[in-house]
Amino acid sequence: MENETKPKQSVVQKWSAELKSALSREKGWRKGGAALVEIYECGKEAEKHPYNILFSNTETLSPALYNSTPRPVVKPRFTQKDNALTRLAALMGQRILQHGLDNGNPDSPEFDELMRGSVTESLVPGRGLLRVRYDAVFKPAITATEGEEGEEVPSEEIQSESCSFEPVAWDDFLHGFGKTWQQVPWVAFRHYMTNEDLEFNFKASKAQLKQVTSASSDAEDEGTAATSLNAIFRPTDAKGDEVNDRTAVWEIWDKVERKVLFITTTEEKPWKEVDDPCKLQAFFPVPRPLQLYRKMSGLTPQALYEAYRQQAEELNDITVRITKITRAMRIRGFYNSTIEQLGDLMQQDDNTLLPLTNAGQITAQGLKLDDAIWLFPIEKLVGVLQQLYAQRQQIKSVIFELTGIADIMRGSSQASETLGAQEIKNQWGTLRLKRMQKEVARFSRDSLRLYLELVVTHISPELIRAMTGLPFPTAAEQQAMLAEYQQTAMQAQMAGQPVPPQPPELSAPSLEVILQTLQTDMLRNFSIDVETNSTVDAEATEDKQDMAELMNALAQFLNGVAPLVESQAMPFEAAKLIMLNLLRRFRMGGDIEEAIMAVQPPSQGGKAEVEQLKQMQEALGKEKEKLEQEKQGLEVKKRELQLQEKEALQTINMEKQFAERELQMSQRMMQKELEQEKTFAIKEVQMAQTMAEQAAKAAFSTPEPAPVTPATSDTPV
Repeated sequence: MENETKPKQSVVQKWSAELKSALSREKGWRKGGAALVEIYECGKEAEKHPYNILFSNTETLSPALYNSTPRPVVKPRFTQKDNALTRLAALMGQRILQHGLDNGNPDSPEFDELMRGSVTESLVPGRGLLRVRYDAVFKPAITATEGEEGEEVPSEEIQSESCSFEPVAWDDFLHGFGKTWQQVPWVAFRHYMTNEDLEFNFKASKAQLKQVTSASSDAEDEGTAATSLNAIFRPTDAKGDEVNDRTAVWEIWDKVERKVLFITTTEEKPWKEVDDPCKLQAFFPVPRPLQLYRKMSGLTPQALYEAYRQQAEELNDITVRITKITRAMRIRGFYNSTIEQLGDLMQQDDNTLLPLTNAGQITAQGLKLDDAIWLFPIEKLVGVLQQLYAQRQQIKSVIFELTGIADIMRGSSQASETLGAQEIKNQWGTLRLKRMQKEVARFSRDSLRLYLELVVTHISPELIRAMTGLPFPTAAEQQAMLAEYQQTAMQAQMAGQPVPPQPPELSAPSLEVILQTLQTDMLRNFSIDVETNSTVDAEATEDKQDMAELMNALAQFLNGVAPLVESQAMPFEAAKLIMLNLLRRFRMGGDIEEAIMAVQPPSQGGKAEVEQLKQMQEALGKEKEKLEQEKQGLEVKKRELQLQEKEALQTINMEKQFAERELQMSQRMMQKELEQEKTFAIKEVQMAQTMAEQAAKAAFSTPEPAPVTPATSDTPV
């Protein structure tokens, strides 16, 4: 018949077609992404790229986009709902997120590790992902409920439960068509499972496992490799080689039906089908993927490398030419064969001297070493090499301009630049980088929102209390405390004793009430965000500047509002709300918000108390004036003492100088007298020596005999 209807597709056939269509839309991007991953990981594809600019740019941008754990902030969104209950709920939500960021589940990877991997994948292939997961371990238990025949009905009890973050590879994710993320009807995750995994997760029989194994080994290609069912369901490793001991199972989250299906091509029916397991408002357990660049026509990712692919290829060509020219610049030439040792000299290492046997003959011929060697000219090659180096540097500048990587980010600056010039370059050179930083912060915030929603929806109140460390009693504990208090009060009344006061835990909201407040329209009543620049390592100067601005703003606020509150011109609660809104504008304001909330309004006394306060203020004013006068008097005395001390020091210095001059004069006079006495003594000694010499000469000299006259008769004898 003409109106005969076509056979209805099975569920597996329907979703296989959807997966194939989604894979076809991303065919070109996936092929290019695999090649870029090879280049980044320095695989075989990297051999064609001797200058790996992709690796350099990725390692420069990645720590600039994310390098520190985000600081979650949960607070009431609206002022009219900022009461004690909402503040307690916000505090609990913030502690839950902090517990998750501190890797509360040791079996799951750390959040920082997942974020760094997502950022790297968004920079290289173009898409970064992570998901939230709820895991529960059940233990068999026997309930007291009887069945139809009166036997006990077995059931399961939760033994342990946890929520965690989970990585998702960029090529193990597909989604339905949509121009925006909100329009996406389904998402799918690929898992590679062994036969043991299939048996454990889906209770697969031996016949089913045998069919899976035969289908994986005997499957034929249908169409191109990128869009075939084999490409969808046949597992491959990172190099693209098939893995025969595993089966690709697709986990499909259908947003329209709010169901989760696990399918393979070997089964006509899904392996498993679950109704909305996470109970999330957005249904998907994954936030909007981290895509720093994407096409304007849809959600198909776009690798950053595509923006400078042409320049990168030119950079590789120039690097290859530089290598070839460098290899060609070897020393080559001819030498005179008549000089026998010259050939041996050309083969020697550095600092080598060889004996020359025929030196006299060579010298007689008038030959020199320059005349005996003719080298191949390389001056032109050197000039070409210099031009290539300059051209390569120019291409790198173009790439940095295209990617928005400023010189200041790479640690490159000129020594002549001042600090102010470098700060201006950093401010304006990182504008494009800040846009990417905001996208990373958005991705981190959305992931934390999903995690918080998952925890408060599935985790038991007792476990949440242990996670947060908040001593809020449960409803059952409050009922037990109320019964105990009523019994104690009744016993006190019967004994004629005063009734004890009610425990404060009974008036506090229960743990279930707080969680219910947090669960009810969480995204509308509560603001869940990460602090600005918390995903980027903030410098100490920024922290100091933020603290200084916060203290300055508080000082100005108190100086202007405190008199109004004191004169009752402004209500205390209004001033308190204004201060809280002021604090929330600063990054460090959340640390003191709880302390501000605990501040109580001043007591409003009668006229007598007001008069007493005025008298106390007047007395304090007079005492302050008295202290100020005494302070001024002390300052005058201090200045007088300083003047007297200065004059005394001047007098002492003058006396010291006068005594020193007198001492010097007396020393000079004594020195002169000593020299005169010394000179006089020397002269006396010299005169004494002269006289002694003369006396000695006179004493030891022999006199000549007198002449003898002959005797006569007339001479008397």
